Amino acid sequence: MKPLAILVASLAGFATEVLWYSPLLFRKPWMRAVGWTDEAFRKAREEGVAFSLFLSFLLSVITATVLNWLLDTLEMSTVKEGMMLAALLWLGFIATTYLDRVLWEGRSVSLYALTASHYLLALLAMGAIIGAWA
Repeated sequence: MKPLAILVASLAGFATEVLWYSPLLFRKPWMRAVGWTDEAFRKAREEGVAFSLFLSFLLSVITATVLNWLLDTLEMSTVKEGMMLAALLWLGFIATTYLDRVLWEGRSVSLYALTASHYLLALLAMGAIIGAWA
């Protein structure tokens, strides 16, 4: 177990999410994909985004902890191996699960692309950090 690696990877995953859905990158396309207006977004922010951000960070910690455990268990300890495992986990669990939402819940392909690609980037960053921490 590498607590510092988990913390740094968690922060990287969280930062990826915050940046991904910021005005600098994909906030507007994401808002369109979920059907939010500027007014709905402002209202959500006014109602308190701090708790949601806290929960998001906590989810990032859980993801990094599981990724760390898997890398240790599989005796993988390089950046390349960390990123490879992260990509495989994304493909096997996240990409497929989120695509199922498109097929059965009528979610848009653009929302799928935004969400799934965010998770791929976050997992790759986490895998690289934890893998480098050998």
